[in-house]
Amino acid sequence: MVVERDLVEAASKDEKKVFKVVVWAGWPVDGFVTERDAFRERGLKLLDKMLVQGLTDFFEDIYGIYGFLPAVVGRINGRNILRLKSSLPSFVYGIEAIRKVRACLKDSVPLISADKVHKIGITGSGVKIGIVDTGVDAVCSLENKVILSRSFVPDEDGDYSGHGTHVAGIAAGREAVYSGVAPGADVISAKVLNRKGEGDEEQVANGVMWAYTNGANIVNLSLGSRHPSGPRSFLSRLCDALADKGVVVVAAAGNDGPEEGTINSPGSSRKAITVGAVDKHGILTSYSSRGPVDEVMKPDLLAPGGGTSGPDEGIISTRSSLCEDEGYPDPCHASHSGTSAAAPHVSGAAALILELAGRKGMSIKNDHLFVKKVLTSSAKDLGYKRNEQGAGLINVYEALKKAETYTEEDSMKEEVDSIGRDLASILVPSAVIGASSILLGALIQPKKRRETSLQEVYAQVDRILDMLESRMFQLNEDYRRGVIPPDQYSEEMMRISSILLKLNELIKKI
Repeated sequence: MVVERDLVEAASKDEKKVFKVVVWAGWPVDGFVTERDAFRERGLKLLDKMLVQGLTDFFEDIYGIYGFLPAVVGRINGRNILRLKSSLPSFVYGIEAIRKVRACLKDSVPLISADKVHKIGITGSGVKIGIVDTGVDAVCSLENKVILSRSFVPDEDGDYSGHGTHVAGIAAGREAVYSGVAPGADVISAKVLNRKGEGDEEQVANGVMWAYTNGANIVNLSLGSRHPSGPRSFLSRLCDALADKGVVVVAAAGNDGPEEGTINSPGSSRKAITVGAVDKHGILTSYSSRGPVDEVMKPDLLAPGGGTSGPDEGIISTRSSLCEDEGYPDPCHASHSGTSAAAPHVSGAAALILELAGRKGMSIKNDHLFVKKVLTSSAKDLGYKRNEQGAGLINVYEALKKAETYTEEDSMKEEVDSIGRDLASILVPSAVIGASSILLGALIQPKKRRETSLQEVYAQVDRILDMLESRMFQLNEDYRRGVIPPDQYSEEMMRISSILLKLNELIKKI
């Protein structure tokens, strides 16, 4: 088990201090079976029960259980943190502190060719965008657009910051001049940041989960951790888990550029669509955070975030009626710049793509993989480094043309490739290629012949499970003997958990 070093040091200094932490667990091997429904059904129930029972004696309270991650959040004093280092069962792989987070169109919509898409009648209709932010004030371009809202900030309901309203207007505002990217989309608002644009990871996680359970097709996270945090952090892992379930997750890269390696969680998520910023002329901004993030190349894309020389250089969007005059001579609009403004351009673009897929009756197995693929493959290369621009500037019109040629086979291949990449990161790649290719071949059979391939599919799943079980045994041995460091042990165990969940979801879609 790995307990975050900073957390141990803080606990050692003050054993009476109460900390808010997240506890990560892996999957008990005997919770795995190859039947279609059983991974999630048995595994999660067993895991939640074991986790809560194992932690009750140490925690003052446990008030967040994030089932499919799997993780729990609770409060614990310094003395018990030190006790936990040697007292938890082996399936608990890490404990880390809950960290603080902060909030990171007239010209911008044409810059990404979204106006061309509107002209052919695609507006994001029927798609729900979750805005996890400072709240959304349903005024002006957002009137009658917010179908659900909830605050996770104690004693504060409205958007007194204006940040969330501005973000929502970019994604889905509906008006004649300053239209959002997806004016036909609906908004689900989860208020997780206060009037200062501040909150913590638990509030954000609760908002994300609430938006997901209430049907959000897309989750926009225009916020970021103040603490250096990579793909292993709480929010990054939550984003990965959500993406595996098909929710399109879009995160701001952050405003800590131009130095390299300045993207923090949740932008550091391996699977989230991480968005950097260009100004209204299509030039990379100096503030846009750069990658890479550990072994992950980020950002994924660029979108308009505005310049910094004055209000006219910013992104003009909806202004909350609860904010003070911000210097823009219009009661319905405000001008702001940052990757917080860039991310909702991509969320809006995702809504347009999903509406098209729905209209065409396309068979998409994972919306997140589908959207990420068509956006990155159609982006305009601006000539910057990969860790500055990712694939380049989004082009929504070209993305829709890509989406129209996307097939069920492409969709299934994306999922199998995703599993293959995860497997290759913890196993010898040559041992994975055979299983992945045979699994893909069986899954993409025409539907009338697919039933004859099911036994082949299950045989390959069993083979992968055997490899994973062997790898888990080897990891435990290597960690016990000090051959591998704690962070590598924790990371690989979490990847194994992710792979198992993916396999389960994939098989259920056959």
